[in-house]
Amino acid sequence: MSGADNASRWYLVRTKRGKEVWAKREMEAVANEVFLPLLHSRSSDLKPCPLFPHRLFVRIAIERSRIDTKYTPGALGILFGDDALVEVPDEIIERLKALSQARATAETVPAGKDPLARELRAIFTVRVPSLEREVTLFRLIEACGGKSQDASGSA
Repeated sequence: MSGADNASRWYLVRTKRGKEVWAKREMEAVANEVFLPLLHSRSSDLKPCPLFPHRLFVRIAIERSRIDTKYTPGALGILFGDDALVEVPDEIIERLKALSQARATAETVPAGKDPLARELRAIFTVRVPSLEREVTLFRLIEACGGKSQDASGSA
């Protein structure tokens, strides 16, 4: 599928350990759009790694493809929180995409005055453990009006 229709929204999908790239390729067959943000190091000899291990973002019309995402190879399903799907606001995706495409590091993320800019700067810090980056992501989702669950995967 390609493009985004009006009924589709961004959701956070859990993937199998170390299978984010594979799950992304497989998910592209069932989702309108798939986004796997990468974390780059200032050292060019280090391979980029997923910004949020075991997670990727999909834009999908959920009522049509919820089962497809659960049974896509490499994926474990869309995250739930408080008996609701974790819906990610477009603003977060757009800013993450821009920073990921610019091969952002904590040093290159603009230090804006808005809370989203400060949190994004923290997410792109290489030395921050991946669990802390994920907790920051969930705070961002909640602050921007999305639904989320705790980082352990429990509702």
